[in-house]
Amino acid sequence: MSYALETADRELFKNSEELKIFHEEYVEEDEFLSKPTLNFAQTAWAHIERLHCSRTEFVEKTLLSEGMYKRLLRKTVIRPTFQTVMQFCVGLSLGGILSEQLLELAGYKLNAQQLAYKKILHSYCGHSIYECDEILVALGNPSIIPGQYKVGE
Repeated sequence: MSYALETADRELFKNSEELKIFHEEYVEEDEFLSKPTLNFAQTAWAHIERLHCSRTEFVEKTLLSEGMYKRLLRKTVIRPTFQTVMQFCVGLSLGGILSEQLLELAGYKLNAQQLAYKKILHSYCGHSIYECDEILVALGNPSIIPGQYKVGE
């Protein structure tokens, strides 16, 4: 599903930095989603590489362990927990479409009772894992942050 820009459209995107960023993200997501479907670990590692995310950044942003980073590198993660996938998606700011794809590859599909998670993934992309978790908990959902990382605990 490739989107070729017409001349008038190119001008529109040139004149708006926000639209330019939107288009770049759209093209990147389209290219990523157009690839053959991989399993969870392969897809997660492809995101890490695409984002040029170091081990240190990965641990800081997702609050997942170095061990998880190594398992993803070796592609030995088979069935991660829902919490782990959410930490990965929120921490790396994957956005809604890519996050839902990764959740499905891990065996999860967001349902109507999980609307808060869907809203976080689609509308709150780019915010820290702590901010997103605060909203989820305030709305009555389980935390996605492991206990040892909770502020004030």
